[in-house]
Amino acid sequence: MALWNKIRHSGLQRLVQSYQNPSFISAPVRSCSVRAHVKEKQIKEPSGWSLTGDITAQYDRDVTDQDYYCFQCRPQHGTGHAQRQIVNALRLGEREKAFGMLQNLGDGNVSLGPDDFSFVLDYCAQIPDPLFVMGTWRIMEEQAVAIDKRCCRAIVKAFSRGGYLKEAFDWLKFVGDNDFAHAMLSLSNIFLSESGSRQSFVDVDHCIELMEKQFVGKSEITYWGLLKMHDLGLKPSGDTYDGFVKAVVYGKGVTYGMKVIESMEKNNIKPYNDTLAVLSTGHSKNFELDIAEALLEKISYGLPKYIHPFNAILAACDIMDQPDRAVHILAKMKHLQIKPNIRTYELLFSLFGNINIPYEKGNMFSHADVSRRINAIEKDMIRIGVQHSYMSMKNLIRALGAEGMIGEMLRYLNIAESMQWNIDPYEKLELYNIVLHAFVKAKETSTAIELFKDMRLSGFPADVATYNMMVECCSILGCLKSASALLSLMLRDGFVPQTLTYNALIKVLLANDDFDSAMSLLDQVRSEENELDIQLFNTILKQANQKGRIDIIELIVELIHKEKIQPNPSTCWYAFCAYVECGFHSTAMEALQVLSLRMISEDENILKDYKAAYEDLLHSEELDVESKIVEIFEESQEFIATALLSLRWCAINGSLISWSPSESLWAKRLSSTHAARRKAG
Repeated sequence: MALWNKIRHSGLQRLVQSYQNPSFISAPVRSCSVRAHVKEKQIKEPSGWSLTGDITAQYDRDVTDQDYYCFQCRPQHGTGHAQRQIVNALRLGEREKAFGMLQNLGDGNVSLGPDDFSFVLDYCAQIPDPLFVMGTWRIMEEQAVAIDKRCCRAIVKAFSRGGYLKEAFDWLKFVGDNDFAHAMLSLSNIFLSESGSRQSFVDVDHCIELMEKQFVGKSEITYWGLLKMHDLGLKPSGDTYDGFVKAVVYGKGVTYGMKVIESMEKNNIKPYNDTLAVLSTGHSKNFELDIAEALLEKISYGLPKYIHPFNAILAACDIMDQPDRAVHILAKMKHLQIKPNIRTYELLFSLFGNINIPYEKGNMFSHADVSRRINAIEKDMIRIGVQHSYMSMKNLIRALGAEGMIGEMLRYLNIAESMQWNIDPYEKLELYNIVLHAFVKAKETSTAIELFKDMRLSGFPADVATYNMMVECCSILGCLKSASALLSLMLRDGFVPQTLTYNALIKVLLANDDFDSAMSLLDQVRSEENELDIQLFNTILKQANQKGRIDIIELIVELIHKEKIQPNPSTCWYAFCAYVECGFHSTAMEALQVLSLRMISEDENILKDYKAAYEDLLHSEELDVESKIVEIFEESQEFIATALLSLRWCAINGSLISWSPSESLWAKRLSSTHAARRKAG
């Protein structure tokens, strides 16, 4: 009875006394204005976004009610049947009968727990029926039944919805002072929602004070409840909006948060810098860099914590290959005097560590420029006292290797080996793989072989990437025996050959002009249901073009089509050049058209859409047509731009453009030839 005695002397005394009076049994349930509010809201259609109501209306439609317990209609406990009978009696208005059954539930000799009352309490919280909840709780006290989080939620919900806000708040205080502190946030959110709906602003203030006293944080629903205050004419603080935006961005994404910001700005409420930083970070992760950068421009002063959104957009610039935008971001950081951290420098080495790659090879001028950039970044690191991390050194070594600066790359590898980083062997292997790839790419095969031997002797574990690069090295040397030995080692170490492995093996075979074995290996790869890519086929096309093997060209082109793999510009180039070199100019033009269309899409319905949108552009006589085509697809669809430019070139040279590749006589011939070859076995 300890809990009962504590509550008897609390603010619940009025309700307790009313419950001790038997007249409560027949007392009508107090009407709930929340029901009317919900019903009205369901009928009323929201109109646009405004800060005085539409934000919370939108939230009401979208939010998942995780802080509120949803009423369950099928209790699984042993007293489930009895609880259902009690609830059915309440539904029929037979309150005296319901209370009698409730008392019988507690009169048995069986020890009862909170689950034996939870179904009844949940129902009364939904109605709401605070008086019956109080009677249920009194019986629980008499039976020494411990109250759990679910019961607390139902009681607070019933009192709040029933209009007994003082009693509900007393329960909140009791919960906060006892063993249910973990439930304070969800219970406070229930209380805040009902207090706001009833315009009881004093109770809202008391609840916020209690939450702060109990060190209870705020969730998305908390901020929503505070904004519903705003619906009733109150002016929320910037803290409220800042917290709300952060919560919804975390739970629903930046699009929803931006709607709140737009509404704030329409009402001349300036977002906090923290709010702008959170939104900018979210848009950077979505690669919406224009919006992310615009939000950063609105940050009015610099704090150390704002380095995070700047690093986020720098990371996105690195992925999207936009170093020019990164320069603007760095200028903004300097203007705000935001100090870079090691993550910033890791990204800078990746962004600015090379010049020409991947479009052309490095040269003496680009090498000099790269050296100046790296020196400038490292001097800045020294200035603010930041040392290299494993990631910054890895990015630096990769950039130097990609640029072809082998000497500098090895110098930094030696520095990295002397650093006392707590890294595992596989992270160190990643560094060696980067260096190994640079050697193979630079065709420094002997150096690559020596490094691989040293790695084996030192006991470094090789991975699939290591073996793929070494087989690639064998393709440069044209050494089939070494490639076979490496494949044997790879299998012995438990690695399964990948598409890249087969691609390298095919290169070895083609280096020895063994087209038959290369085609047999390609058939094996296809039969094993490996994931195929266009590079595998282009490897054979490239060599067939150099050797004038039109038969191989046509076979590979048809296989690409049968495997539903889209060609790329290299595919078009190898096929076109092969026909031109053999003097088949009209066939070359037809092949270029078909492959260009397939590069856009294999779906002829999609091609019809492109025809409607861009056919006039192909035949236009304007001088800047090519620039317009490039601008349309420059972001992420450069292959489509290449295809349209190829089609325009064909049109200029007098070819009739057909947007249906299947109607091409050349395509039909390749298909029938392939079918005959398969039939012949």
